[in-house]
Amino acid sequence: PAPPRPAPPRPAPPRPAPAPATPSPPTPPPASSAGSDAARQPLFQPGRVVVLQGLEAAFQKSVNGKFALVRSFNPTTNKYKVIALPATGEQITVEARNMSTPVPAFAPGATALIRDETDADLNGRTCTVESFDDRRATYVVQVLGESRVIEAHKLEHQRTQPVPEARPVASGSATPASAVAQLQIVGVGGPLEGAACALTAVNGGPHWTVWLPTHRQTVHLPPDKLRFVDGVAVQVVGTERTDINGKTGPVVRYDTTSGRHIVAIDGAQYSIRTASLHVPVAAAVPSA
Repeated sequence: PAPPRPAPPRPAPPRPAPAPATPSPPTPPPASSAGSDAARQPLFQPGRVVVLQGLEAAFQKSVNGKFALVRSFNPTTNKYKVIALPATGEQITVEARNMSTPVPAFAPGATALIRDETDADLNGRTCTVESFDDRRATYVVQVLGESRVIEAHKLEHQRTQPVPEARPVASGSATPASAVAQLQIVGVGGPLEGAACALTAVNGGPHWTVWLPTHRQTVHLPPDKLRFVDGVAVQVVGTERTDINGKTGPVVRYDTTSGRHIVAIDGAQYSIRTASLHVPVAAAVPSA
């Protein structure tokens, strides 16, 4: 008989199917840097003129309210290098919160006096304002028959002129030796609303005594019912700013929104309430 055939080899057991690979979590896209980039974009571009504010360091307080030229911006620290105007050459490091956009003190058509110009022929001359550039803090003015560009800190308001002397009705009473229309009555209504008057006594209480030349009478009013006329020289008293208390400067304008006066002192502008401003008091007028 034929020898038996060998049994066929057993098939190899099937290999287990490889486990599906666990997908790797998708690589998150790089975080958008738009927010951080936006935070590091300068709010005030180099070359722009700003107004400094809120500086608390002892050596910087004196430049609060003054114009400054932005020289550079550091995106790493979010800080600026600026030079206070008139330029001294010394740079100051400040943050965006220490700067604001200049606000014009003169409206188009207003008149102003020029001072501290390099062109000496312009100093002391009256000009008419045509426009204001808040980026450069400069005015275009009409003077000597032509348009000139003048920096904002080189313009000042004209002084007021004395009003004609008037005598009160009461016999024996006398008007101040120099009755100047320093103030205007506001917020009282009636015939006294808007009347020009001169301060004659502060009294040390809640009311001031003023003389009204056109009405030929003396009245007593709280300071918040009085506003100083633009251009009047006033003295700052009793504020928390010890660096300006006792100093004198002209009233630039009255801010109807805040009820405060904008006063120019040492080339800077400050917002001050009426009660903290005084003028030289003329000889007292007896109450009518």
